[in-house]
Amino acid sequence: MARSPRVYGGETADERTARRRQQLIDAARELLRTEGWGATSMRSVCAKAGLGDRYFYESFRDRDALLSAVFDEIERDAVERVGRALVAAGEVQPARASAAIGALIELIEDDAATRRALFETPDSQAIHTHRRRALRTFAVLVAGELGATAPGKADEVDRELTAHALIGAFQELLTAATEGEIAVPRERLIAHAAAITGAVARVSSR
Repeated sequence: MARSPRVYGGETADERTARRRQQLIDAARELLRTEGWGATSMRSVCAKAGLGDRYFYESFRDRDALLSAVFDEIERDAVERVGRALVAAGEVQPARASAAIGALIELIEDDAATRRALFETPDSQAIHTHRRRALRTFAVLVAGELGATAPGKADEVDRELTAHALIGAFQELLTAATEGEIAVPRERLIAHAAAITGAVARVSSR
């Protein structure tokens, strides 16, 4: 007969490990939000989480592994938020494109951790790789909406190229807005970004 997991303080060993791992991720995410990538060292994260070094290595082989887990969580939250906005928008275009853009802009403006994750230059090659992957995820999502918005001459390649170009444009636009270089209401920022999307949706290189 298999032995039941040993329970201590109402938790199994695996549950305690998972809880400590999430504590470290939460601490790193808070440090990212308040101070940036450079402040998220192993020691500062452990101090923020109230855990000893040994618990860090219980879940992560090094700092890059922790930062990758933080980025994965931020990316997942962003994709889920955009997904909920698309569901709420229904099937009508251009409402869906506006909803997706609006959800992402609101998240980036409201959450400094997401903003820094996507825009701040990290001191980690692992995070650079993760960010490129995340931007491609969003590019593919935008490309899908572009396909529904403008099913004319633009083909799948055109839509993906346009999506990547839009992400670069939005990054500059949002950086200027969040750093105070331009001052416009959020609603107008979202409307302008949606208008740009609509304007380039039919661009074709064929």
